[in-house]
Amino acid sequence: MADGIAVALAAGLDNPEHIEEIGILNVGIGADRISDAVCNVLKRRLIAYTQILMWNGSFGDSTVISPQQLIGLAEQYLTPGTIMLGHLNHPTILSLFGQIQSIINDRNLQPVTLDEMFGTSRATG
Repeated sequence: MADGIAVALAAGLDNPEHIEEIGILNVGIGADRISDAVCNVLKRRLIAYTQILMWNGSFGDSTVISPQQLIGLAEQYLTPGTIMLGHLNHPTILSLFGQIQSIINDRNLQPVTLDEMFGTSRATG
């Protein structure tokens, strides 16, 4: 592949609009070889993106619930290893952040994002 790029550059193709253009000047560099190279570059991101993930805890805030119900669910599910789903769609949870943080602190839990869990980054790719 690197040889193909060198040949294309030597032929004056220094600003290709499409990666497929390097295949025009080189025998053996076709769509399969180019797609393999691109997939190898993107492999880590594609694997992380396509991993199936299921949550096993919820604040139950996809609908309006009482503060007591929400804290009850937080006490039930905020445990090590739980993937906690929260929607923040309704005002109930907004007034309970302090109590939720106390549960997290009291249990010595360390919240992480999915990017941190999978070692990926949406900010940098």
